[in-house]
Formats: sequence, C-alpha cells, structure tokens
Amino acid sequence: MVLVADDVDDGAIELLEFELVLSLLILLVVDDTAEEVETELDEVIDSFEV
Repeated sequence: MVLVADDVDDGAIELLEFELVLSLLILLVVDDTAEEVETELDEVIDSFEV
C-alpha cells in the first residue's frame, strides 16, 4: 500500500477539524451547565433573603 501525501494531509486535517468541533461542543455544554448552576444558586440565595 502506498500512502500519498495528500491522503495523509486530508486525514490529519479532518481529524483536527473533528477534534476542534468536539472541543467546542464540550465547552458549550460546560458553559451552559455552569450558567444553569449559577442561576439555580442565585434562586436558592434569593429564597433565603426575606
């Protein structure tokens, strides 16, 4: 089997693109969860204030 430079480069680029998209998705989920937790904490704190 002969590997052509273009094949290797395309595969590497596709892998990097996939990793980038996956990283961004993880960041969005973590960020969204952090905002939800912060909102819930604010509601709990507000419920104690009279």
